[in-house]
Amino acid sequence: MRCNALSILVVEPESAIANSLCSALERRGHRTLLATDPVGALESETPDVLICGVEAGGGGEYDLLEEYARRGRQPRSILLLSDPSTLSFRRARELGVEDVIARPFRLDELMNSVERISDSSNAHTTPSFSTFSRSYPCDGETVDRSARDIAAFALRCGVGPSARARLASAVAEVAENAV
Repeated sequence: MRCNALSILVVEPESAIANSLCSALERRGHRTLLATDPVGALESETPDVLICGVEAGGGGEYDLLEEYARRGRQPRSILLLSDPSTLSFRRARELGVEDVIARPFRLDELMNSVERISDSSNAHTTPSFSTFSRSYPCDGETVDRSARDIAAFALRCGVGPSARARLASAVAEVAENAV
């Protein structure tokens, strides 16, 4: 068993996915709890880590995070999004979510996220998001420069390659529209 073993609540409506996640986490030495929906999650003890599957059109998972915050016992959280969007990432950040992973996801990506939480200090309660703020002149070079800058920033923050590419593309499109 790991010295930093965690109590992990998996909230996932699909039983096959939920059972696979719980098995993999238990093999790593963590104690798992399972709930199929946010209501069932609130009936469980407050975990160290919450892994919550968010289906397209869902939202109860965000209500779950808000309820934990109201109770003053908010676990470190990882969201598994079926339909990631700028709004869902913003909402996750507002609620203090530690990590957001798009579906379909690789199991090792999720395990790496859990291990980062496990290896970090338990006193750390703020989200690990960083802020990027920069102004650019309105010229043709801004499109490439802004995309490169955001990609480099995302790399320093540990964002995966596909998400970095999507971020850079989105920033390039916004800059191009502005120019």
